[in-house]
Amino acid sequence: MKTKVRIALFLIVLLLVIALLLGFMGPQSKALKGTTGVFGTVLLGPTCSVVRINASQACADKPYRTNMLITNTDDLEIATVSSNSSGEFSYPLPPGEYNLNPMRNQNRSLFPRGRPVYFVVNESNYTNVTMLYDTGIR
Repeated sequence: MKTKVRIALFLIVLLLVIALLLGFMGPQSKALKGTTGVFGTVLLGPTCSVVRINASQACADKPYRTNMLITNTDDLEIATVSSNSSGEFSYPLPPGEYNLNPMRNQNRSLFPRGRPVYFVVNESNYTNVTMLYDTGIR
């Protein structure tokens, strides 16, 4: 009888550990609530002047924390989404065609600036999008 209780307790603890691990498998899995939507990364670059092919990692594009506006193809506002300090963002959306639009800098400077990114959300998953912001460094 004691053996059966121990096995049952072991299985319960094992299931709890698995459930916890599934809940903490990275920022993407925690942020994705629905079955379809958009997720991605926002990058800021160039970060060095005269960037060359095979340049050092010091000159690689950097993650960028910012706010962006999701609109449909009729330019109707759907949501504002924010990237975190790692440049990652996600938002649940129904299947359809959308634009991810950079929002104007609060200080009204020309840089950094991004360009809208068109994307399509399919019926079965999240769509991966990369938003690039230009620093103006040349």
